[in-house]
Amino acid sequence: MKNEGESRKLNEELVKSNTVLRTEKRSLHVALFEGEKRESELQAIMNKNVQAIRELGSKNNELSAKNEILKTNLDNIAGQKKKKEDELLFLEKNTYLIQNSLREIAQSKCELDEKKTRLVHREQELNNKIKQQQLVKPTNDSETITKTLSIELNNTRRELVKNEREKTTNAEKLKKAQLSLAIQAVEKRELENKVNDILRQQQVLIVSTEELKNEKEEVQNILHTLEIEAAVLKEENQKNKKIIEELFIANQELSLKDDFLKKWIDIETLLIKHASSDAGRSVDLINHYRKVGKIDRFLYEDLHELRRKRNDKAHSNNYGVKNDETDLKQANDCYARLKRCLV
Repeated sequence: MKNEGESRKLNEELVKSNTVLRTEKRSLHVALFEGEKRESELQAIMNKNVQAIRELGSKNNELSAKNEILKTNLDNIAGQKKKKEDELLFLEKNTYLIQNSLREIAQSKCELDEKKTRLVHREQELNNKIKQQQLVKPTNDSETITKTLSIELNNTRRELVKNEREKTTNAEKLKKAQLSLAIQAVEKRELENKVNDILRQQQVLIVSTEELKNEKEEVQNILHTLEIEAAVLKEENQKNKKIIEELFIANQELSLKDDFLKKWIDIETLLIKHASSDAGRSVDLINHYRKVGKIDRFLYEDLHELRRKRNDKAHSNNYGVKNDETDLKQANDCYARLKRCLV
């Protein structure tokens, strides 16, 4: 009767212990499942962020390359603009010189016309004086005067011829200067048009460069935000992995503890089953079997060691007790040895 009571008590303890262990294992399984689920979600987010970072990095490099091309084009356009502006300035200076030349030619023409008028008037006066001298009775003085007047008349006529040649030369210079001025006016208009085209191209490039700069800044801001988020997710994932590892180890230890306590119950059942009616607790039973010589000293010591470990593990609040495979292996070994001794 006492053995049956001990067996019932052991079974009740086993049921109670198993219930506690199952509750702990269920909690651990739920926590482990949630941890693995969160790890999977974090990994998916991290993979998505890595892909986004890769794409944004590629976009950033592409924008940088485009920006460099635009800068080069802008420098080229600025160089062309400077060159055309220099050419335009040269034309303006040249035009100014030609215009000055035109004014000088016009002034010279006026002076030549005035000189011609004076020379023609002088020629007429000399012709009249020569005619008057020819009507006077010839004398040495009159001949000298006539000769002097003739020389002056010839000089005046040569001056008139020279004046005409200068006027002809000035007219040719004027014609060439006016032609050059007209050509330069056309070139100036063409250059001004080119400069305006270059200015428009330059403005377009400046706008494009600014747009690229804004787009690149936006991409870099997004990239920075994603990198920060990725770092946070990585840290969270590391913490989550650590929790999962701890939960996995705790779950393994609970399983080992459960198996160990079950095997100890089997050992106690075996001790009680083959004991006499006056048998007591497991410590008394182990001492009894050693006293009557059914177990040797080594099994006796191993059983007492297992009993102490069982008492430590049976206290649920004793979290410092480690559960490992060595204890379970020892319990299985002791059970097999005890069974051989008692059965």
